[in-house]
Amino acid sequence: MDITTETLGKIADSFTIVHHIPGRIRLRANATIAAEANRHQDLLQMIRQIPFIIDFKLNLLIGSLTLRYDPSRFEPALWEAWLRKERLDEILRCLQIPKKEQE
Repeated sequence: MDITTETLGKIADSFTIVHHIPGRIRLRANATIAAEANRHQDLLQMIRQIPFIIDFKLNLLIGSLTLRYDPSRFEPALWEAWLRKERLDEILRCLQIPKKEQE
């Protein structure tokens, strides 16, 4: 899955922040993404590719996604900016996986 600023915007439309401390964020999915099986499968595929995500837990029953991440590799304030659809080019650069890590 290619991540673009358009993809980032769609993700922003799908979540709100429930709780956030540096290194851990819990998001609530809106009803649309929770109801569409294909969307959450695509999302999980994308999450697995993000280099600063340590681990994650998706709870489909309550529609929440908890991510543990490396705050030294992804500035905590970027989460809020992402969900406001701000600084998307900067966020996209953070999400890109260096070629060495893909091999």
